[in-house]
Amino acid sequence: MIGELALGAWLFLAAYVVWFLALAKDYVPLTGMETTFIWKLHKRKTNCSSTKFEKVRHKNKVVGFRCACGYEYLSKRPITQRDRRAQELDVSRKNVHTHTSQEEPVYLERYD
Repeated sequence: MIGELALGAWLFLAAYVVWFLALAKDYVPLTGMETTFIWKLHKRKTNCSSTKFEKVRHKNKVVGFRCACGYEYLSKRPITQRDRRAQELDVSRKNVHTHTSQEEPVYLERYD
C-alpha cells in the first residue's frame, strides 16, 4: 500500500517537473513599436482589412494585441527560458555599482 502511494507520488512529481520545464509559460512585455509591427505583419500575412487593434495587458504591461477581425496575439515564452534584456540590465547594474572614479560611467539606452 505504501509502496503504491510512493510510486504515485514520484510519478506525480515527474509529471509536474516535465510540465514546468516544457509547458509552463510566462508573458513577455512588448513595446508599442513591437506591438504595431506584429499587427502590421498579421495584416500583411492574412490580408486582414481591419484598421484597429486593441492592446492586451497583463499586470499593466502590454503583452499582445487583439485585432478587430478576431485574431489575438499573446507574447509568451517558457518559464525556463531566460530574458536577454533582463540579463543585460542585471550585468550593467553590477557594472555601475563597481564604478570607480577612474572608469567612464556606463549609460543605458532604453528603447520603448
